[in-house]
Amino acid sequence: MADVQNNSKLSAAQRNQYFNQLTRQHIQALPAKAWSEGGTVSFEIPKARLLSKIKLLVNATVNATHAAATPFDLAANAPFSLIQKIEVNLNNGFSPYVLSGVDAYFMNLLGVNGHMVPVVSNDTAATITASRAKNKIGLEAAAGGTDNIMQMVIDLPLTLNDRDPAGLILLQANDVLVNINVTMGTFITDVMAAALGYTIVLSNCTITPIIETYSIPSIQDAMPDLSLIKLVHSRTETISAAGQQTISLPTGNMYRKLLVFVSDATGGEADSDLSTNFDILFNTADRPYSVPHWVLSEMNQQDYGQILPNGLFVFDFSRNAGIPNYGSARDYIDTAQLTEMQLQFNAAAAGSVKYIYETISVLKG
Repeated sequence: MADVQNNSKLSAAQRNQYFNQLTRQHIQALPAKAWSEGGTVSFEIPKARLLSKIKLLVNATVNATHAAATPFDLAANAPFSLIQKIEVNLNNGFSPYVLSGVDAYFMNLLGVNGHMVPVVSNDTAATITASRAKNKIGLEAAAGGTDNIMQMVIDLPLTLNDRDPAGLILLQANDVLVNINVTMGTFITDVMAAALGYTIVLSNCTITPIIETYSIPSIQDAMPDLSLIKLVHSRTETISAAGQQTISLPTGNMYRKLLVFVSDATGGEADSDLSTNFDILFNTADRPYSVPHWVLSEMNQQDYGQILPNGLFVFDFSRNAGIPNYGSARDYIDTAQLTEMQLQFNAAAAGSVKYIYETISVLKG
């Protein structure tokens, strides 16, 4: 590696190659903290190495009592709906990640092994206790109460993917402080489809962050580009009535993914209720994407190897290599030079549209 030193003309690909040769992975769990309904739990990430990924392990024991011993039903996208907000915060001001638990669940579905993400549930508590599923919850209730396990593992990748180190955060820089804040909702309101007749008592409620970091190479030219940062945010717009909807999307950064979740009073819109193209417009005139909703749904199924939840549609600009999240920058949408970027579709009924957008920003030195 001697020829790497003092070479200031290395390409990004060469830097990444040398970085992968000279770094070392570290995976460490931070001390667990208790969570309570309606509360916020905060963690400070240790100032060491380069931060690549955060996992959040959310646990609880759910004691369910019902006179007729009827198992309870889950609300849509539960138990992820229990988590109201996840925020990764830099220096108590800038937040590259601001998502709800459901938003994070939708993003996790888009990974290479996204088929492992949907929650496993069962009416028998012992079955779930024995399960090795990543996300799981027991639904059993009894007249005298039954303990059920609830577990969620939420991935928050900060880099573009496991191959490309763009997005790493230098934790040990003097001016960098990284915190994770998790705000919880209430179990009966946010997790259960119907609560009448049930008594729920939560215990053993903990959140454990697991962080993946990489050691800093001894050779400066093996350091990857730290000027890029990945941002994942979401917004919700009200749909007041059926008909054409035009949503102005945030501009200024480079889009890698755009998730659209259309819902009405009963939840995510079924494909059979919609009759629309999903269009993306640049400056109100250029329309590079105009895809029938059935076709976009089919494309998503092919890309991710599973049927996505009702109402969820994905424009993935990072999948052009045939593997989700591992494509080149060919189809990224750079909005820095756009006056406006819009999403357009026909809604079948009043409700809402949530859009989750993953972008890349260049930090100013």
